[in-house]
Amino acid sequence: MQFFSRRSLLEAAAMGGTALLDAHLSATAAEGSEDNSRLRLHPLEGISRENLKITDIRVTLLSCELPPEKRWVSAGFQTWKTDEILVETFTDKGIVGIGAACQYGGPEQVKSFIEERIKPGLIGKNPFDVVNMTGAWNGAWGRWQQRPGPQAGWAGVDATMWDIIGKAKNTPVYKILSMDGKPEPRVRVYASGGVEYAW
Repeated sequence: MQFFSRRSLLEAAAMGGTALLDAHLSATAAEGSEDNSRLRLHPLEGISRENLKITDIRVTLLSCELPPEKRWVSAGFQTWKTDEILVETFTDKGIVGIGAACQYGGPEQVKSFIEERIKPGLIGKNPFDVVNMTGAWNGAWGRWQQRPGPQAGWAGVDATMWDIIGKAKNTPVYKILSMDGKPEPRVRVYASGGVEYAW
C-alpha cells in the first residue's frame, strides 16, 4: 500500500479528495494497529489523559564564559560565552518536566516573561492541555521570527509539558510526537557557538 504523509492527507481532504482519504483510512485500518498509529491527526489522539496539576514553574539561567583559547570569531563577532535557559515544570504527582528556552530573547527577559506572564496562568492546569495552553503563542510566531523577544519562553514551557506527558505515559516523547510513520529515535543535532557576543 502507498504511504501518505499527514500533510498530503490533509491537503487531499481540503481539496475535496475525501475519496482518497477514506480509501487510505479504510485500507490502513484493515492492516492492523501498527499502521493505525500513523493516522493520528494530533499527537495526543488515542493517548489517555492523566489527572495531573501544575504546581510550579522554575527558570534557571546558566552561563559559561569560554576561556580565551576556546573563543572564536565569525562574521565580525567574537563568541565569548554560551548561555542556556533551563525550564522545569512541577506537578502534584511528583513528575517534573524539563525543557530549554531560546536565549535570543535575552535570558533575563525570557526568565521574567515565564515567571511573570506564563507561570501564573498555568498553575493548577493539567499538562495534557499543552496545545490549548501553548497554542496561543503560535499566532505570534511570525512576528517573533522577525524580532526575537521574551515570548520565546513559551518554547521552553511547551517542551516541559511534553516531557511530563512522556513520563506520565512511560513513553518517549519522540514516539508521541511521531504521527506520520514509524518514529526515528535518532535526532539530528544543531550546535551553536553561543548567543552572547562581544565585538
